[in-house]
Amino acid sequence: MTIMIVCEALLTLSLAARMPTLDDDSIDFPQAYKAIALLMRSIALSEEETDGLIEKIEVLGNPKLTPRDQINRAFKALDEEAK
Repeated sequence: MTIMIVCEALLTLSLAARMPTLDDDSIDFPQAYKAIALLMRSIALSEEETDGLIEKIEVLGNPKLTPRDQINRAFKALDEEAK
C-alpha cells in the first residue's frame, strides 16, 4: 500500500486551477461549491487566500447567487453538519 501526502501549497495550486470553471461545474455537480469549501477548510486557508480563490471563479451573466454567496452558503452548511 502506498500512502501519498499532498502538501498545502500543491492543494492550493490545484484549487486555483479549478476555480475558474467552478460555477459551470456546479451545473453538472450541484455539490461542487460544497466540495471546494470542504477542501478549502481542510487546508485552513486564510481569509485573503480564500478571497483570492473565490475571485478566480468565472460567471456568465448575472446570477441570483454570486460565487461568493454560494461558497459562503457551502461554508455555513459545513458548519451546520459539524455541530
